[in-house]
Amino acid sequence: MVKKMRITLAVIAAVILAAVAATAAVGRGDGASEKASSGHSSDRSGASLGINPRKGTCPKAVPDGLPPNALAGATNDALAEAPKLYSQNTRGRYATLAQLVRSGSPRSGTFRECGKRLNNRSVEVDMIFPHAGYHSASLSQASVFVARFDGRYRVWGIAH
Repeated sequence: MVKKMRITLAVIAAVILAAVAATAAVGRGDGASEKASSGHSSDRSGASLGINPRKGTCPKAVPDGLPPNALAGATNDALAEAPKLYSQNTRGRYATLAQLVRSGSPRSGTFRECGKRLNNRSVEVDMIFPHAGYHSASLSQASVFVARFDGRYRVWGIAH
């Protein structure tokens, strides 16, 4: 019980730190968040990897394995890509959750047809857009799936 609580607290702390770092980088507008999320420079576009989150299709490329700091890297990428993925005002965005997606987890069924390998190498990142201008809390929330392809984190699916 105590061990599980320590792990949960460690995950929460990692998400908070990643969100603060990503929010600071996004606020600077200097591209730091993209550099931080890339891992290394890769010239392959998402389209060449078969990644188009807006279409709701499975990527054609095989995802890389996730490193130990995957929650932070995926969070940074999700926050950096949000303005391109969502039409509402994403200013002031922050992450509320980053968790490994495993087959059988609550949202893993969203893209079940993409296979176990992609699900098991993905991170779900939930975000809030506080300035979206909607009176509905749900319309100010977002949830994406992120994986590493060619050493770079990329949003490959939109769950909400």
